[in-house]
Amino acid sequence: MDAAYLDAFTDRRFEHFARGEVSPDPDRIGAAVRAGRPSQAAPQKVRMMRLVYEYTEKVRRVDLASRYPFHPLIPGARNMKTIKILIMTEGRIHAYDPFRDRVVDIGPAEGTGDRAVLMTDDRRLQLYYGEFSRMLSALNAGHALFNLEFALQQAGCVYRYAPAGSSSETDHLSGIHIRPRAVLRVGPGEASADREPGAVPDAMLFSLTERHFTDRTADQRGEGDVFYHRTLDQQPLNDLMERAGPVLEEAGIKLLVAVNDVRGFAPGYYRLEEGRLIHICPFEGEREDQRLLSEYHEFSNFLGFQFWVFMAFSKTDIKADATPLFMEMGRLMQFISVSMAGENCAVRPLKNVDDAYVRRKTRLPDDMAIGYSAVVFPDRNQAVTIKVPGGR
Repeated sequence: MDAAYLDAFTDRRFEHFARGEVSPDPDRIGAAVRAGRPSQAAPQKVRMMRLVYEYTEKVRRVDLASRYPFHPLIPGARNMKTIKILIMTEGRIHAYDPFRDRVVDIGPAEGTGDRAVLMTDDRRLQLYYGEFSRMLSALNAGHALFNLEFALQQAGCVYRYAPAGSSSETDHLSGIHIRPRAVLRVGPGEASADREPGAVPDAMLFSLTERHFTDRTADQRGEGDVFYHRTLDQQPLNDLMERAGPVLEEAGIKLLVAVNDVRGFAPGYYRLEEGRLIHICPFEGEREDQRLLSEYHEFSNFLGFQFWVFMAFSKTDIKADATPLFMEMGRLMQFISVSMAGENCAVRPLKNVDDAYVRRKTRLPDDMAIGYSAVVFPDRNQAVTIKVPGGR
């Protein structure tokens, strides 16, 4: 994603939306899983792998009233299952078989040392979204990375990032739309100097429990939405900003927040500086949600939203490829999503925002663009949810 791509798919993305074509890539990972055999790895390794898959690929929630009923613990555009995690241990490659809910051995691994490779299979995603799928894929990968790191931490594993292409045994499973996004080497050792991104800070991971992840929801219904008012206490928002602030700053991401219904905050626009929200300007009046949305007005009543976050970045700072930056946005948005689940809030990432309006209200400089946004609102369980327990 170079400068020309960002010019096309940030502020002016609606002008360039187009469907893609049928991918020429065969389903190599799926074929390997179907032909795989149950893992014969040591019991502690199997437990670690099952934990990883329960936080990434396994369906853990069924929303009966949603257009997209089956959900793993990570979100994705149109709820497409684009994330594939391969784990190399004991000289073998392992993957997850979703139909039989088991870890399978799909072939020999090269080299030594345990590692987890996060891959994205974007064949269907690009069919729906065309070139825009490249941005969505990076965001999806970031959401999954956060869960992968949390699972490894819960399993008691030490890990470090390595270059995305450093696990050569994924070459025969890759294609034009199937590719490795991140490699995490499991075990003690020095982190790669050119890793992208760095590990999630412990303060973020230690602030969460399994319940945060299983409660995370976008609370979406097929026929539309109504967000009812339920004022959020001030402290959860302050804590969120304090934990996320240093990581956002290090990544070069500027966080803008439209606060609507949070105790102690006047409704209006804020920017995050040194872990604190600084007021920019008030809303223009009632129904600020309608001014923020670029479309879908007839299907959505976001009147009771609590706050809305926007991640902005400088396009002039992008050297060659913005993919790592968008992966970091996805990873940080996943932290926001699971954190707010602990406050009984739903979080819905959105791209149908009126960027020009947000830019004007937040006084965003011309060289900056909005890369990602999400609305936070009271979880009313509109989707009628059944939770699927983990099977460790």
